[in-house]
Amino acid sequence: MKKRIISSIIIVGVLFSFIHVVSFADSFSLRNGIMFGDSYETVKSKETMPFNEADDSVLDSGIRQVFTEKGKVAGLDDGQIMFRFTPDNKLYEMKYDYTFISSKETIEYDYETIYNGLVRKYGEPLNYSDGNISLITTIAIDGALGVVGMFNSINAAADYIDYDEWIVELGDGNNIKIEIISYYTGSIDNRKYSLNVGYKMFTDEEMEQAISDKKASTASIDDEL
Repeated sequence: MKKRIISSIIIVGVLFSFIHVVSFADSFSLRNGIMFGDSYETVKSKETMPFNEADDSVLDSGIRQVFTEKGKVAGLDDGQIMFRFTPDNKLYEMKYDYTFISSKETIEYDYETIYNGLVRKYGEPLNYSDGNISLITTIAIDGALGVVGMFNSINAAADYIDYDEWIVELGDGNNIKIEIISYYTGSIDNRKYSLNVGYKMFTDEEMEQAISDKKASTASIDDEL
């Protein structure tokens, strides 16, 4: 198993090539037959985990976030699922959270279990020698960045442990980004470990726009140097 350790500062780079991308001609199905593009009502009817509707929220952008209760997710205990819906009620992102785990051995086992399952299904993860990650990220890594960054901002211990990513081409102009990341928070005598798994649908056009924006941003910096 090849995993990459992420440093405290993650450099966001441009994904110029899809040479390691997995192609799926058929429809991409999530857990319990849930599909990207399903409505909230459809997801709720398919999902077997009970929903924690008290935690539902709508972001300023109109994105709706809904959560399940904690339970066994992907064979692991104490998992919670987040679903994200577009303003027109279409599922476009999903995340598994396993948080506040006390044992380092447990988080290592959980990571390896999820990692091996993803490799069996989608093949080896992307591997960039420069350590960069794609411009397209999921809420799995966005959430981890937020938590670790918050702890670091108050000079509290927190860092990333492992990270891997996959891209699945659907062949219709849509793609799925999959990420898994583990991290810790707290001092050595009171350390907690967390694991996030994210799935996000994005289009070829969204990737092209992200690359264009990154090039423009880089050019504006270079012009000043």
